[in-house]
Amino acid sequence: MKLYKSLLATVLLGGFIASCSEDGVWDQASLSDLGATEGTTFAFNNTTINYTYYPADVMKDMVVNITVTRGTTEGDVTLPISASFSDGSLISGPESVTFANGSNTASYPITILEEFEPGISASAKLAIDTTALGIPVVTQPEALKPGYTAEDSIQHVKDSINYVIYKTRLSEFKLATTVTIQKDYNWESLGIGTWNDTYFWGTSAEVEILRAVENTSIYRVMLDMESIVTKGGDDVDGNQSTSVNITILEKGQDFRGITIEEEDLVYWTPINTGYSDDGLDVIAYHPMDFSANWARYNTYSYVARYQENGLPAYIYISGLLLLQGTSSGWAPVQSGTPIARIVFPGVKVYNYSASIEYAGLFTNPDGQVYVLADYALSGADAQTAESVKVAVISQNDDAEAVADAILAGDYPASDLEDVIKGEQIQIAMPEDLTGKLQIILVVIDKNEDGTASEVKNVVAANFEYYGGANPWTSLGEGYFVDDVILPLFGYDPDPYPVTIEENSETPGLYRLVKMYSAVAADFGVESGTGDVLVYAENPNAVYIPLQPLELTLGSNGPFFISTDAGELVEEYGFDRVYGALPDIFGKLENGVMTFPILEEENSAGNMVQYQLWVILNGSHYFAGLNGAFSIVLPGAEESVKARYSQRSLAASLTRRLNSGSFNGEKAQKTMARKALIHMRKNLNK
Repeated sequence: MKLYKSLLATVLLGGFIASCSEDGVWDQASLSDLGATEGTTFAFNNTTINYTYYPADVMKDMVVNITVTRGTTEGDVTLPISASFSDGSLISGPESVTFANGSNTASYPITILEEFEPGISASAKLAIDTTALGIPVVTQPEALKPGYTAEDSIQHVKDSINYVIYKTRLSEFKLATTVTIQKDYNWESLGIGTWNDTYFWGTSAEVEILRAVENTSIYRVMLDMESIVTKGGDDVDGNQSTSVNITILEKGQDFRGITIEEEDLVYWTPINTGYSDDGLDVIAYHPMDFSANWARYNTYSYVARYQENGLPAYIYISGLLLLQGTSSGWAPVQSGTPIARIVFPGVKVYNYSASIEYAGLFTNPDGQVYVLADYALSGADAQTAESVKVAVISQNDDAEAVADAILAGDYPASDLEDVIKGEQIQIAMPEDLTGKLQIILVVIDKNEDGTASEVKNVVAANFEYYGGANPWTSLGEGYFVDDVILPLFGYDPDPYPVTIEENSETPGLYRLVKMYSAVAADFGVESGTGDVLVYAENPNAVYIPLQPLELTLGSNGPFFISTDAGELVEEYGFDRVYGALPDIFGKLENGVMTFPILEEENSAGNMVQYQLWVILNGSHYFAGLNGAFSIVLPGAEESVKARYSQRSLAASLTRRLNSGSFNGEKAQKTMARKALIHMRKNLNK
């Protein structure tokens, strides 16, 4: 029985695989079978056409003519047209278009049947019958079924390439077009506000914000994506959106097939950021643009605060960032990291930014232990706040909950000015508080109308303190083979040095100090500072519980790791899991920890081999796909450590010398984005 398959409450996603080169791909396709050449006889003028009318325009009985061209003027020709309409009660069109002798153009008429209300749109998808041109229809091949052969795989690749080329040719030769007809609102300007990019580039731009006269719950933000993207160090391709419409939804209303269950939620139209990756633009979508499975994320786009005049003060939007025309992307919707914040004209934006960093311990002649910390109140409003409090608490305590208790007077804390010694914080260690701790700094100020105080910001720094002897003893330098992060970027698994400690109170409990800091350094960032616990009290039952790496690469992170055994032990206890599933645990032999290669069925029904999980944004991804993840203790034989040492140094130097992308913030962001795209592309593999 595979107990862990029924117990792991995770999203089982496809594994990481290194991206392959595109060299030689196109010449594998049977282009001659596609029939599409530059001599294609018929074509539309454009692949997308938009017609916008205004409230004063009378649209009923109007005819919108779409031009079709041909490569000759000879003969009367009737060309079949495949047409589908989003709303047949509003627009319609014939099944063919006729070219008159002597003309190389013809008009396909779309008739507007009824008057459009402001804000309403309808679309027509038109396509020239390619079979009439001698171009056979190429369909997308189905996913391979379990048990496929190498020959099946090769053929599937060829069929997939043919399909891509077929779709590309249809676009290149304009054999299909989408026509959108809409009636816009009248718009009144509210003035100049601010667009703050909070996910990708961390930049901002002034934007004009408009309100629809006929529907005052709809706003239009005139975007300046070029400024946003270029300030962040990237380039735009000229296709970026120039505006986005934002609709404030009413509780109880039915919108796009979903009943709105909360107040102040908003819907926003898709945004082309203008940033391109591998030639495809990054498009931002609201979750409502997708299936009902995304409905739980709709609450992450909302009006955060209103002004006294009833207008929004600022709005947060969050959704999916996908590569144009694909289901691949890198930005999961989440409440903590919205895509952008829109600040309305005349609204003051407060800045309560602050930071704190642990700086050590100090014991005075009386034996009193003090915690030292560096701090900064970088936000202008933080510097003038009503009060700033400092406290030392356990890492098991929720810092924000403690901050609320401090505000209410239910938890003791010191005023910042009372614990500043020179330029550092120096606060007495609370009695009987040992182990993994954190020092928190809480900024408190009056609310918007000045009637009450509220917590404006909480920052924290972790450290450790043991009142008695420190139970952690350093064993020296060991190694671990990273089969988690490197493969995301197309690199082979390689060993990294790491300081390893053992717990004197629990022999066999090991701690890898700042485990992924060396990996992060290879990528030119300061990260990966999380200490990772490995339980090997029983050398035949080694496991890693779910825990953070404190690793962030570009805009992605933080990353967590775990083994199946580690997650199950935390939930069901060691004895029960080891008794039922001993084979899912790792082993410690001769100073080397190895982990079994397990199998799991992914969402496409294929079996994937893996050793552990990497967790990002709450989703589990297969890791250790090469079966290489392992840990070498400092006490292993010198010959074993020497092999790891030489390989680690050589691999690290090779990556640094051969990859210019290991330097620079812009490159890191690009690499991180591609890594998550990589994970999402393999969702069904």
